[in-house]
Amino acid sequence: MTAREARGRVVACGYRTRRAGQRLAGSYVNFYAANGGIVMPLLDPRRDRAAAALLKRLYPQRRVLGVRTREILLGGGNISLHHAAGAGAAAPRRERHFT
Repeated sequence: MTAREARGRVVACGYRTRRAGQRLAGSYVNFYAANGGIVMPLLDPRRDRAAAALLKRLYPQRRVLGVRTREILLGGGNISLHHAAGAGAAAPRRERHFT
């Protein structure tokens, strides 16, 4: 987490304060398998394509969709935690297709 990202974060009751330099708990393991597709987090441009290729090899019949998840990570979650809480909510289109 950068200093800019840490600044101005409102910490809800029961949650820990987050500081600049803290590692974010992002992992490609936090993907979501949907009918006909895989939704995976985009975490690091240097590694995203390799992670997508592995998922495509593991699930050859499914389309792999990468979604930027930095804002979710800053809040302490990732795709597997976000999809249920955000079901039905409109989200900005910031994805990358790996087919």
